[in-house]
Amino acid sequence: LSGEINSEQKARIVFYWEDYSCNIGDEIEFVGVVNEIESDYLFDAESYYKSQKIFLKANAGKNIKLIKHSGFNIRQALYSYRRSMISDFNRKLGAKEGAFLSGMIFGEKNTLEYTEKNALYRSGIGHVMAVSGLHTVLVAAIVMYILKKLKLSRYTSFAILAAVMLAMIVTVNFTVSVIRAVIMILIVYSARLFLRESDTFNSLSIAMLIIAIENPFVIYSSGFWLSVCGTFGIGVAAPYFCKEIKNKAVKSFVSTLCASVAVMLPSLYYFGGISAVSVLSNMIIIPLCMPVIAVGVIYV
Repeated sequence: LSGEINSEQKARIVFYWEDYSCNIGDEIEFVGVVNEIESDYLFDAESYYKSQKIFLKANAGKNIKLIKHSGFNIRQALYSYRRSMISDFNRKLGAKEGAFLSGMIFGEKNTLEYTEKNALYRSGIGHVMAVSGLHTVLVAAIVMYILKKLKLSRYTSFAILAAVMLAMIVTVNFTVSVIRAVIMILIVYSARLFLRESDTFNSLSIAMLIIAIENPFVIYSSGFWLSVCGTFGIGVAAPYFCKEIKNKAVKSFVSTLCASVAVMLPSLYYFGGISAVSVLSNMIIIPLCMPVIAVGVIYV
């Protein structure tokens, strides 16, 4: 919940109570006690919630009052559309295939079976089930292709792209990897407005700086470090090592290797292990996933 404590202190808290069928934009009033979020041996809740700028929780309340708001809310509209798309996937493809596509398009992993999720992460391709820079770049490429066919001015095209990117951030619930990717994409495309050249390393640094200024505790987020390290590997290290390589297959292998090596340290730190076959599995499976993600994105 985002609101005020005692009608004076603005705060975001985690509120554990019964399901009141709330929608985004509704209000909840209650009397209770808020406590600091603490971690246990199963889950580092403190670091997880700090990265989302949440420091307090309320486990109980009384005199709970739900105030429904029926007016238009852009976030609620986007979330409702997301739910309808996930329902479409499940109905038209079947539960198992629909769950996979929901994960690949929206990062929705709740309907995947544990054994399947475990297999994905053990083989080093669990990132296809997290909405990331890969998805964001794909969406941006599709949008810019359409805008180019419409022959709009570069200023109009940039404004439409920015609107689509912002809507994507809201739809995926402000995932830090998508925010990072959107900032970098907007920097890259804004360079054309000023007839300048963009640089991946500078764009990544600027994106990290903007995100960390807005929320310094983002450094506790595993998603932040995996996104940053993966982007550094594929966008900065890979071009450096591939500049003398002419063979496309070798260049693809080196690029995948750079990305895999770059995420090894954060993977080891946050998840206690790394995949020995991640380079090979990424080279084989990711190209197969790309057309699936593309078709899913176009459908959405």
